Amino acid sequence: MFESFIDRITRASLRFKWVTIILSIVFIVGGIFAATQLKQELLPKIEFPQSVILAMNSGMGLEDMLDQVTIPIEEAVQDIDGVVNIESTTSNGVSVVVVLNEFGVDIEAMREEISQAVEALSFPEGMETPEMLSFSLSDLPIAALSFSSPDLSLLELKELAEAEIVPVLEAVESVADVQVSGGQELPSAAPPTPEPPEPTAMPTEVPTEVPTEVPTVEPTQAPEGEGEAEPTPEPEPVPLPISWIQAAAIQNITLETTADLTPELVGGIALVAPQYLEELTPEMLLAMPLDALGAVPDSYLQTLDEGLQAQLAERLASAPVPEEDTGALPPAWKAAGQAAGMTIEYPEDVT
Repeated sequence: MFESFIDRITRASLRFKWVTIILSIVFIVGGIFAATQLKQELLPKIEFPQSVILAMNSGMGLEDMLDQVTIPIEEAVQDIDGVVNIESTTSNGVSVVVVLNEFGVDIEAMREEISQAVEALSFPEGMETPEMLSFSLSDLPIAALSFSSPDLSLLELKELAEAEIVPVLEAVESVADVQVSGGQELPSAAPPTPEPPEPTAMPTEVPTEVPTEVPTVEPTQAPEGEGEAEPTPEPEPVPLPISWIQAAAIQNITLETTADLTPELVGGIALVAPQYLEELTPEMLLAMPLDALGAVPDSYLQTLDEGLQAQLAERLASAPVPEEDTGALPPAWKAAGQAAGMTIEYPEDVT
């Protein structure tokens, strides 16, 4: 039956060849017109069918946070049309509620309705209203480039990139921002100050007529550990800006204070959302772990107050010097590679 149908179509096409030619031309023209109307983007705007609610109340315990914040938010949003599931994570002083909705729903209208439901709740005294978080692929970089040179140092490579490469990329139409990371050099430690020589005691004349017996004094042993330099105490952790906590929560990472920072997190934020660096206060920068502070872009550090720059340089100079250079790349380079879907650890991994 199928062969008979094909045979009839073939015979009709040969019999009415002009009709066949006209229909072919119509289909070709229609295909070309449709192809020119297609909207293509390398990174199209994608809206995830979820909304994230972040609530913070410093000093509140886990149980109180669960009973007074998390559960009321869940009960307030569960009856909203389009909500299919609710997930929550609660810790001391922090509550994250993820509201999942159906595909095809107007996400802006739903988030407005969720915000109204949350604002209508009564929270503990002194607590700010929870915030609604959003995440878009437009915040991610479209390209991550790296380069090296056998003749130039890291600092010279960075100066070359900032002077010649960055202006060319910024001149490209539709490029919003170009960031340079890496190329940092720790300040060299100041040479030790020589200790002044001990003064030589002048000999005193001992009378010979009536010699006096000089009592022998046994030296007292100093307590163990006395005289040794005490290690520099680690600074107290400082709470991070809400934007940093929100960005980490979207990636299912718990981030509350500076003690939670790692070189990969700092380098990734500096690459993906460098505007978040402007929200760091001097207290936050001084409380960062040394390895995380080393991942902060040098271009941002140069914009800080000179006094703060000196304090940060002093902290970086106090970092222990590794016994052996493994040749590993800076944390910011590794974070840039992860953002581009590549794993780079050593210079030979860079192509």
